[in-house]
Amino acid sequence: VKNAIPTNGLWHLDSSLNAEHEYENFLFVTGKASLTEFIHTPIEIEKQKNSIEFHNEINRHYFSSSKIESGIIHKYNELNVHRGTKSLFSESRLLIRLSNTNKQLMQY
Repeated sequence: VKNAIPTNGLWHLDSSLNAEHEYENFLFVTGKASLTEFIHTPIEIEKQKNSIEFHNEINRHYFSSSKIESGIIHKYNELNVHRGTKSLFSESRLLIRLSNTNKQLMQY
């Protein structure tokens, strides 16, 4: 993607505001302009009503975080809080996320 889609930079969990279903994701990103940032510390917070409240609750605390490395497959699950980071410059990049879940897919 040239000129990456702007991120809202909100801390979040993939699939829902609160981890209710088990899943594992595999993330692969090329480039260096906009890398996903993960919190390292286990987090316990009350259930939140929406994504803004979730983000604000995370920001009320200090948690150690870092950006992933480019060109490496990263594995994470429903408990790993993360966010997209603002693009630092324009570049072509590839982002692939594969999900493995215990939820059944819809039949077509």
